Amino acid sequence: MPITVKYPFYPNKASATGQRTWKDAEFKFTIVSVEEMEETAGCGIEYLRLQGKQIRALILLACYGLRWTEPDMNPARARKLLTRFVDADGDVVALTKALVKALNESGVYGSPDSNKEEIAAGEDAAEKVDPDDDEGDDPNPPAPTAH
Repeated sequence: MPITVKYPFYPNKASATGQRTWKDAEFKFTIVSVEEMEETAGCGIEYLRLQGKQIRALILLACYGLRWTEPDMNPARARKLLTRFVDADGDVVALTKALVKALNESGVYGSPDSNKEEIAAGEDAAEKVDPDDDEGDDPNPPAPTAH
């Protein structure tokens, strides 16, 4: 059964002293929610991030990670929640890590115990691509030589 990851996502009103409290959201991914997320994105989340669409990926992760408790959640509503989160000085980096943890530990992309590398986004996926590696990119490779 996929696990949930709690994260303080919903800001409460600030007190008279300016202190803000947060209500936890519980993010969870299932085969169904990930399939719907990929269908909406038109690709996997990591590929979306590689295209430089980190905010779109964050919106979709929040949207589909909340769907198990809020079945009518959609990207527009997730965008509003994220806007409220940012406006209340929420930590987007920590939120992204929590969402990725929920996705990775869901088991949808394999066992979290056997797959230590983050699948979706935790590490900067662009660092995994070697820009100097042009192996196989030559349109005119040298002809094989007879031995």
